[in-house]
Amino acid sequence: MHSRSVFLLLAGAFLCLLTQMSSLATSAELFVEAESFDEIGGWVVDTQCIDATKPGQAGSVLLLAHGMGRPVADAKTTIIFPQPGKWRVFVRTRNWASFWIPNHLHEDEIQKDWSPGKFQIAVGETTLPTIHGVKGSGWAWHYGGEFVLKANDLSVQVALKDITGFEGRVDALYFTTESGCRLPNDPEPLRAERRRLLKLPNAPEAASAGEYDLVVVGGGLAGCSTAIAAARMGLKTALIQNRPVLGGNGSAEIAVPFQGKTNLPPYPNIGNLTNRLGTFRNFDRDKMTQEDADREALVRSTPNLELFLNTHVQEVETQGGRIVAVVGQNVRTSRRIRFAGRLFADCTGDGTVGFLAGADYRMGREAREEFGESIAPETPDAMLLGSSLQWSSHMAKEPSTFPYPLRWAVQFGPENFHPLWESVWYWECGLRHDQVFDIERIRDHAFRAIYGNWSAIKNNSAWSKLTTTPRYELKWVAFNIGKRESRRLMGDFIITQKDLVENIPQPDGCVATSWHIDLHHPTDPISNPSLKNYPTNPFGEPEEPFYAFLREGTDIKSYAIPYRCLYSRNIENLFMAGRNISASHVGFGAIRVMRTGSMMGEVVGLAASVCKKNNCRPRDVYEKHWNQLEALLKSGVPQ
Repeated sequence: MHSRSVFLLLAGAFLCLLTQMSSLATSAELFVEAESFDEIGGWVVDTQCIDATKPGQAGSVLLLAHGMGRPVADAKTTIIFPQPGKWRVFVRTRNWASFWIPNHLHEDEIQKDWSPGKFQIAVGETTLPTIHGVKGSGWAWHYGGEFVLKANDLSVQVALKDITGFEGRVDALYFTTESGCRLPNDPEPLRAERRRLLKLPNAPEAASAGEYDLVVVGGGLAGCSTAIAAARMGLKTALIQNRPVLGGNGSAEIAVPFQGKTNLPPYPNIGNLTNRLGTFRNFDRDKMTQEDADREALVRSTPNLELFLNTHVQEVETQGGRIVAVVGQNVRTSRRIRFAGRLFADCTGDGTVGFLAGADYRMGREAREEFGESIAPETPDAMLLGSSLQWSSHMAKEPSTFPYPLRWAVQFGPENFHPLWESVWYWECGLRHDQVFDIERIRDHAFRAIYGNWSAIKNNSAWSKLTTTPRYELKWVAFNIGKRESRRLMGDFIITQKDLVENIPQPDGCVATSWHIDLHHPTDPISNPSLKNYPTNPFGEPEEPFYAFLREGTDIKSYAIPYRCLYSRNIENLFMAGRNISASHVGFGAIRVMRTGSMMGEVVGLAASVCKKNNCRPRDVYEKHWNQLEALLKSGVPQ
C-alpha cells in the first residue's frame, strides 16, 4: 500500500475516533416530572400548589410522602438515558418547615430536628447519599449526587425513597452531564423550560368535541350539578376537575360534611339533583368513597357530558370581554387540552377562571361603611375564613408509638393539648394568609398542628396516661385542605348583610339559603389577649392561628339568592356557582355551604340552556328571558 493511502486511512480512523469522542463529550439532559413516575408507591399526587406562582413557591404538581409519620413505599420509574458517562441529578424540593425555623440554628441542628420531610434518590441499585428536604426556604433545585452509566446499561430505574413519612415533597428531577443546573427556580420562568425539556408542543391540542355549549371548571358539588343540569337540557358540556375524584370539599379526599337544606321556596324542585350527589355528614370513609364513585358514575352516564379528571385549568383565552377557551393541563402527563366554548362556568371555589379572564373580584373583608354592615370591620382588610385539614384516629389491635418531641411541629403539652380523637371544624388555618398563593404554607401549618397535638396525646399529656392511648393511632389525615373562602367574583348583584338580615326579596331570587351568617375569627393572643397557655413558636412568639371561633352566628330567615349573583358583571359569558359567587364577605357567610352551592349549579345549568336557546348572554336571561328560566326553575332539572 502506498504511504499516501496509509496516511489517508489513518487520518480517517483518527477523525472517526475524534467524532466518537466528540459525540460522547456532548452534554445531555433529561427532565422528569415526579408526578409522571410509573409507580408512585405510597407517595400521593398533590395539586394544591399549582397556582402558587410567586417566586420561591411551587407553582406545580408535587409528589408528597404522606405517611402520617411512617415512611411510605418508594415511587419508581424507568428512565432511558441518551448516552453513557457521568450524570448528575438535581431535585426541585424544599424543607417545608423553613417558615418556622429559628435563624440562629446550625445546619446540623436543622437537618436533625427541623427537617420533617426527608428523602433520598436511588439510581439503579445505588442510593445516592444526599438527603433532601433539609435545605431551602423556598422551592429550588438541589444537587442530589452523581453516577456513571455504561453504554450497555442506559435503561435505569430511579426511585424516591422516603425516610420519615412526614410530607417530603418533590416537584421534578433534572439529570444533566454538565456540572451544574441551569434551570430557573421560580415557577413562571420554569414553565417554558418544562415544555421544552419534555418536548411538549407550545400549542395545546383541541378537545375532541370541538366547541362546547358550556365548559364547567371545577368538579365539586356545584360543578357537578351545573354540568349535569346543562347536559340534561341538551347542551354539549365539558366538566373539568383537577383531582382524580369529584365532590371537592365533600369528597373522601377532603371530607368536609355536606351542609345546607334543599327543596325550599321559592322553587322547591331546585335541590332534586343535589340530593343525588351525596349525603355525607360524618367520618364514614367507606361511605364517602362509595359516594365519590356513585357521583362519578352519575356524571359519566349523563348524555351530552364529557368528564376530564386530573385536568387543571391554568390559562384562559379572552376576546372582547368574552372567554373563548380555557386550557387545561393533565396533572400526571402534562398533556395540554384547549376547551373552546360559548359559555363557561367557574365552579372552582377559588374563582380561578374568572381571575385569569380578568373578571371583577373581591378577596377579604369590606369596610363597615361600604355596605352598611354592622358585622364588618371598621376598615377593610385581607382577613378570610380559614381552611381545615380533616383527620381521624382509631384503636388498633396492637400498641403503636409516635415520634416525640417534634421540634418542627406546634408544641403542645399537658397544659395546652387538645383532647381529640378526630378533627373538628374549628381547627382552621390561614385566616390571615392568601388562600390561593399561600396554600402550601397554610396546609403545612395544619400538618404542624395535627402532628404536634397527636405527639402530645401519645407522649406528653393527660391522655397519654390512659390505658387505651397506646393502641390509638392516626387512621387518616387529609393532605388536600378544605378551603372556606378565597376570591368572590362580582356579578350584577352583591349579597350583603342587609339583604340577608332584612330578607329583602328580589325578583330573580332563585336559590334558598338555609345557613346562618357564619363567620370565623382566628383564636390566638392577637385576637384574644386573655388566651392562656397558647403555644409559642421557635421565635418566642405566639404560634400563628391553627383554630378559630365562631365570630358571628347571626340567624336569618331563608333568603333567595338572586340569579344576578351567578354571572360575572364584566365577562359576558361567564357563570359562577359555589362559594365564589357575588357577595360581600359578610354575605358570603350564609351562602358558602356545599348543598346551597350545588343548588346554584342547578340554576346555572338551566340558565345556560336559556342562553343557548336565545343565543344570548347570562345577563340577558334576567333582562329579557326571565319567564323562560322561571318556568324551568319551577319544574327543576329533568330527571
